[in-house]
Amino acid sequence: MKIRTLLASFAIALGVTTVIIPSSHTWAKDSEQRIVARANDAIVTEYDLKVRSYLILVSSNTPVTEQTLSEIRNVALRQLVDEALQIAEAEHHDITAEQTDIEQALQQIAQQNNMPDVTTLENSLKSQGSSLDTLRLQLSAQFAWRDYVSYMYRDNVDISDEVIESELKKYENQVTEKQVRLFEMFLPINDLSEEKQVISDIKTIERLLNQGAKFSSLARTFSKSQSAQRGGDLGWVTISQISDNVRDVVETMEQGSYSQPIRLREGILL
Repeated sequence: MKIRTLLASFAIALGVTTVIIPSSHTWAKDSEQRIVARANDAIVTEYDLKVRSYLILVSSNTPVTEQTLSEIRNVALRQLVDEALQIAEAEHHDITAEQTDIEQALQQIAQQNNMPDVTTLENSLKSQGSSLDTLRLQLSAQFAWRDYVSYMYRDNVDISDEVIESELKKYENQVTEKQVRLFEMFLPINDLSEEKQVISDIKTIERLLNQGAKFSSLARTFSKSQSAQRGGDLGWVTISQISDNVRDVVETMEQGSYSQPIRLREGILL
């Protein structure tokens, strides 16, 4: 049974200096190199923002209109700024994304879209107003940040015998217990100042889903959980593996449906 919902995870916040320069959501060729944001030493231009906005809409199967471009612009801008900061922080610790990881991810994306190779993917993105470079940047940030988090916290991971035994029992229960396939998005709220923006993002997600957007693509854009790189796919899990505050919602959902927003202590689920 395939069920889509949101489950909680965690995110890491960076203390940085970011300057956002207000701008219209329309683009003209003579203004594409205008700087719209600075994140420490990195800059974001109108062109960067344009191709990322198109990437988000095209990859989620959302029609590209003035309205959808306007809705997604701020999301794309925050994404580009976050990626610049993540790459910079990782590089500060001599961590960069492995090119083999990026190339393999591009090949997987091409295959998932029934394309024979990355060149076809590149041409398709270009014809729809986006570019392969902005996708490479997105993947570079994801892999660099993944490796940075692993580097920072690997020494603090201590798996006890009790935890191992508990996980083994879960796998034993999978033989007889009901299983569901879950997809997740999670938008963390670290303080009250973030809540208004997260609620706005949730409303945008709901509107895009109602317009036929793909859940997995939106998860890659919006979700801050570790499953975001997999399009929010958690795979098949047993009912007992689902947290208590979400289990009741999951058990009442129909196949292929989405949950309503669920407010948790750490953030919001959809």
